[in-house]
Amino acid sequence: MFMPKEKETKEAELVIVMFGGLIHKVCCANDAPVRVVLADYDVEGTNGIIVTDKDGNKVVLEVLEVEYDSLFAEQMIELI
Repeated sequence: MFMPKEKETKEAELVIVMFGGLIHKVCCANDAPVRVVLADYDVEGTNGIIVTDKDGNKVVLEVLEVEYDSLFAEQMIELI
């Protein structure tokens, strides 16, 4: 009986670029689908929408855009 070969799933390799404690970009080294959600518990002075987590803590959630910049991400990953 013919069994189709299972499609190999790529593991997402992410590089998060920060300056001065701020995230400037998120890069993925391959085309694996990924969704990045930033949970920021430092809500004082925020312009974002404050929600409450399951433990009753205030948090601002933000979905970050992922850049599929494999060359940059691969160069950073090779350094570790």
